[in-house]
Amino acid sequence: MISNYCIYFQTLSKQEKLEQVLFILAFLLVFFAICSFLIFLKSKYLDDTKDSIWQKFLKKL
Repeated sequence: MISNYCIYFQTLSKQEKLEQVLFILAFLLVFFAICSFLIFLKSKYLDDTKDSIWQKFLKKL
């Protein structure tokens, strides 16, 4: 699948390549932001002495 995308990417014009790269970077930035937010929630709100649904969810992260 990656090789097919590489072949497709090589056939694009310079402007279209730039758009594709920006799209990929935007996706990675959003993914990184979501992961960072979940790590923040886990570090801030995890309390081992409580046994609520929220605590169980944070432990599974």
